[in-house]
Amino acid sequence: MGSSSSNPHPELRDRTTWEVFEREVQHEPQQIVGDLLNAEISEKQARSIKYQMTIAKLPLAKEVDEFSFEDTPVNETLVRDLAGGEFLEHQRNIVLIRGTGTGKSHVAVSIARACIRRGKRGRFFNVVDLVNKLDAEARADR
Repeated sequence: MGSSSSNPHPELRDRTTWEVFEREVQHEPQQIVGDLLNAEISEKQARSIKYQMTIAKLPLAKEVDEFSFEDTPVNETLVRDLAGGEFLEHQRNIVLIRGTGTGKSHVAVSIARACIRRGKRGRFFNVVDLVNKLDAEARADR
């Protein structure tokens, strides 16, 4: 393989390799800036998701895939559809009603987390806290 007389790096004897190296060096600043911008955008999105998870007041970190749908009356298809967040586009809320230990919190938290990751906002309330909040707001209006 011949060497180029303009090649300041004799270890890169292959002209094609040198040309590729030269092109990469020429575009390196743009690539670096692009990489930094992409990293900044990713970091900003991660901070936003973390913040939204915090203000959602989720009592635990659960995911839809962690829920055992077997031997429960919970409709897996419906839960997975709700986790897609389309109900939010129609300005709808979700209220889960079942007995103690049936997975309501797990399902609610997992749906909220999935929606927050898609850039939406959510808020978790248990019924006692919600009733107390509504009662306090009603008293404030009197």
